[in-house]
Amino acid sequence: MVRTRPYIMGNPRYENGFEPTEHPDALTVPFTWKKPKKVFVNSMSDLFHEKISDEFIIKVFEVMNQTPLHTYQILTKRPERVANIFGESCSFK
Repeated sequence: MVRTRPYIMGNPRYENGFEPTEHPDALTVPFTWKKPKKVFVNSMSDLFHEKISDEFIIKVFEVMNQTPLHTYQILTKRPERVANIFGESCSFK
């Protein structure tokens, strides 16, 4: 078994390797920042991966809406899931 660098470094966020994993405790972190930050949400994965629950994705967006001081960037290969969760107003063509 090949171990990945974050695992070797002992980062508890990677205890499942690179398997998509929800971290609800991380949702409170943006509220602690006093200065504006640029946040790359899920830089090592895709927030809209099928293993991430709709409820968790909605919570992430609630945090982003409640912390407008920060700029959030989300990349996805699953725009259809965005539309399914947030409605037709998010439809991609």
